[in-house]
This record gives sequence, C-alpha cells and structure tokens, in this order.
Amino acid sequence: MGKHKVPHIKKLSTKTPAATLKEKTHTIGAALSLSGNIVIAPTGAGVTTGSTTLDGAINSNNAKKIAAKGGTTTLKNSVKAAVDLANAAGIIVEQQLPGDTDAWTALGYEFTMEDVPDTVKPGAALHGSATQGDVLGTSDVHHDPVDGADDYRVYVTKGAVGVRAGYIDVTNYEESTSASSSTVTLPADYLDVPLNFIIVAHNTAGDGPDSTPFGGGRKIQ
Repeated sequence: MGKHKVPHIKKLSTKTPAATLKEKTHTIGAALSLSGNIVIAPTGAGVTTGSTTLDGAINSNNAKKIAAKGGTTTLKNSVKAAVDLANAAGIIVEQQLPGDTDAWTALGYEFTMEDVPDTVKPGAALHGSATQGDVLGTSDVHHDPVDGADDYRVYVTKGAVGVRAGYIDVTNYEESTSASSSTVTLPADYLDVPLNFIIVAHNTAGDGPDSTPFGGGRKIQ
C-alpha cells in the first residue's frame, strides 16, 4: 500500500567474479553497439573497451598467478572500470527505452522492480453501484478500478445527496480496500432509509476526487 512497482536496470556489482563480469560486459557492449538507437549504440564501444581491458587483466593475473599488490590492484581497478562503464550505459538505455524491460534484456541487462512512492493522485471512480448484501445490514458496493489507486474509501449518506459533510465513512477495513468491490456494514439507523454512496480512490499522493453519488436513494435492509 502506498507504492507501485517500476522496473529499473539492475546495476552490475564489482563483487561479481571478474570472469563473469567480463562475459557480461562483453555481451552488453556488443548488444548496445548493434541496438540501432543513435544514442544507445555509441555507448557500446566504451563498454566493450572496459570488457577487453578486464579480460587482459584477468589473463595477466592468471598467467602470473601472483598476489602482488600491483597485480591485484590492476585487476580490481579493471573490474570497477568495466562495471562503471556498463552501469553508465544502462542509465542511457533507461532514458532512451523507459520501462522497456524486453529491450533491456535483449541488450544483456537484468532488471529489478523497485517501489516508487505515488506522485499523482488517482482519478474519480466511475460506474458505482450499491445493492443489498447477502447479510442483513450490509451493502455490496461496486465500481470500476481506478488507475494508480492503492485503495478505496466508501462513504454513505442518508441526507441530501449534495451535502458532502453528511457522508460517513463505512469502508470495510477488514476486507482488501484495494478491490473495486466490497461489502460494507451500515449503522442501524442507516437501514430502511434512502441512501446514496460515493467512492474516493486514494494513494500516497492523497485522495482523488469524489465519485458521482450513486445508489439513487436505495434502501438497504
């Protein structure tokens, strides 16, 4: 509740084995160069260079089989350079191909789904309806799903339809409030009297606008 998932390219890590990074950055570099995107393609050469340099450092380290500080530092620096180049290219890929996880994967990247707080309030719920519930004293409330909504609040009035202050919150918080249908329990003095309902969609950015009142003065037993 309060967040939605947004895909992002998974950053390469210097903690990954050097040989794995060499293969990964080689694949990414080649795919970037062949992407056909005039902004993305030029980044491939840099990533490929980083991969080639890393390959040379790995071969040198393996051939000499030394743990000397100089050799170890060269390998460590090569790993970091290859990772930085691939990750920098990944930022450009996201900018050029926002949210296109299939294209990211084709370019050799992995991706993660990150929680991002909502910044835009949801719109108004449409096509609301209220019917008698299966249990006396309850009403089944339905409406269309609203894009960007994390949950919904149900309000009811037995007074004038246009007086917002007369509506009370009857949201059933024991159910999933993210569903576009719910069963609400009405106070005893709201039974067998004309009722009208409104729905308010909500997310972390705040409440959306009230739905058009619905119910038409229906009486619930």
